[in-house]
Amino acid sequence: SAFGIGESSGFRRKFLRPSTWGIGMAYRPIDRLGLTLDWQGTDWRPFRADIDYDNEGEALRDIREKLRWKHANRYRLGVEWAAGEGLWLRTGLALDQSGLPGEAQGFTMIPNPTSWYFPLGFAYRWREWLIEGSFAFLWGLDRQGLGDIHQNDKIMSLSFSRALGRPTAFH
Repeated sequence: SAFGIGESSGFRRKFLRPSTWGIGMAYRPIDRLGLTLDWQGTDWRPFRADIDYDNEGEALRDIREKLRWKHANRYRLGVEWAAGEGLWLRTGLALDQSGLPGEAQGFTMIPNPTSWYFPLGFAYRWREWLIEGSFAFLWGLDRQGLGDIHQNDKIMSLSFSRALGRPTAFH
């Protein structure tokens, strides 16, 4: 039992996917250099808490309320350098704003603070195979309703894929 409360229940939560839109551009000022810039907005304002417990109790109560979340923006800048035959090196910078207001915090709603991303990566193409890897450092700080929320993370990814057609403009 959580926090000494002897309650348990199954539940259903309706999740409204927010509207998201964006625009971006890619530019190649010289043959070996690619630049990308994009903006993406997510409208969290209509987001609602809609949780229905099978067995309501003192702590586990059905919830149906508007959460007063806000619109959030993401800004991304990327640089890709053709370092050699089939090898591309990548870096960038991104700002991801939080749509969650501080008063929405609770033990079931952990905030994702406004965060900066600093990625490094590569792509290597051999015949029809593409190997891509990246490492990103994430730094977040956002004044929330219950105090400062700090978030520092490291994100790594590695992917292998097989191209079925011609290389894209950047590969």
